Amino acid sequence: MRRILLPPVLPALFTILGAVAHRGAWRVEPLPAPWPVAGAVLMVAALAMAVGAFLVFRRHDESLDLRKPTRRLVSGGVYRMSRNPVYLAFLVFIAGLGCANNSAAVLLAVVPAFAALNWYTIPHEEAYLRRQLGAAYDEYAARVRRWI
Repeated sequence: MRRILLPPVLPALFTILGAVAHRGAWRVEPLPAPWPVAGAVLMVAALAMAVGAFLVFRRHDESLDLRKPTRRLVSGGVYRMSRNPVYLAFLVFIAGLGCANNSAAVLLAVVPAFAALNWYTIPHEEAYLRRQLGAAYDEYAARVRRWI
């Protein structure tokens, strides 16, 4: 697989930039009181989704590490609903963090994080998986949506 930035790098960078903007120049707090609780719920849901993905991969003796070769298609558990549940978890976590901290800047970090994952990371991974897994991946991609 071609070397690309590890998937957490760009979403984390955009989140950090949002937090810095919130602490510094752009302290917009758009949400009423119940949203911090909703943010915590979103972050817990995101962690549960990511752990679920990790456990499914582990059960199939596969790794989420992009630097390791893919040997088989994993399509059970959370992968029945999304081809990219870990990336979806990243985005939900960032949104939850923005809500929990009542930060418009962190909430808006979801947009470039989504763009980086959707148009940079995932196309590289999908091309690799098509080369590695062939028709099995094409059938899976036709059956399960990229996000939700």
